Amino acid sequence: MSDDLNLEKIKAETEQSLSRNKRILSALFILGIFAFICFIYFAPEFTSAEKQIIFKFPRSAQQIYELSKVILGYTQNSYYYVISLFCFLYVFLQSFAIPGPLILSILGGALFGFWKAMLVVTTCATLGATLCYILSETLGKGIIIRKFPGPLMKANNLINEHKHHLFFYLLFLRVTPIVPNWLINISSPILGISLKYFITATFLGLIPGNCIHINAGTMISSMQEVGLNLNSILILLVLGVLALIPTLIFKKPKVN
Repeated sequence: MSDDLNLEKIKAETEQSLSRNKRILSALFILGIFAFICFIYFAPEFTSAEKQIIFKFPRSAQQIYELSKVILGYTQNSYYYVISLFCFLYVFLQSFAIPGPLILSILGGALFGFWKAMLVVTTCATLGATLCYILSETLGKGIIIRKFPGPLMKANNLINEHKHHLFFYLLFLRVTPIVPNWLINISSPILGISLKYFITATFLGLIPGNCIHINAGTMISSMQEVGLNLNSILILLVLGVLALIPTLIFKKPKVN
């Protein structure tokens, strides 16, 4: 990876393809929306009251609880439909850096149980993040550097400080909720982070957070309010420090 991130050079390199890439990304996004509409069109029948809950995006633990009750009512009879829709929606949101996967992780715990949800969520999260990386590398680079020049330069400085132990630093960023995952996903290819490091750190680093969210989901049927309590935050911070230890120990001192 390069020490200096030359935004002006990247802007010049992506100038001619910028409009075309925007159209391709828009077409892919519309295609994803169309696929989601098809899922909804072929969904199992709901009552009017159930439809009001299903088609309302959950914004609180209580709404997630109500949504899980409705979905649990027919998951056993429409298992493959539910898990297919869940996986598609998770990967789609993650691929386009759209908020929502955290709520889906909690919902996955309520629907599938802890271990099955861990397998599904971790796989979907890694796949979605990888697709986001690829979209950023192939189509979104010119858009991203124009929209987020400041965060990209700050991220580049941090990455350069830890470039000799990059994997452990990426693992630290994934474990702790300090840097938004969507920003890591879209900026990694621009900062020269290899796909191999990216996938491995994503898969391992998201597991602790997924455990907390999925565990909350498994208890949601008996809870009215869930969230990141103090213990959960402390667990993530401790894991993040452990992931950062190799970087701190072996970090080379700066030479004046």
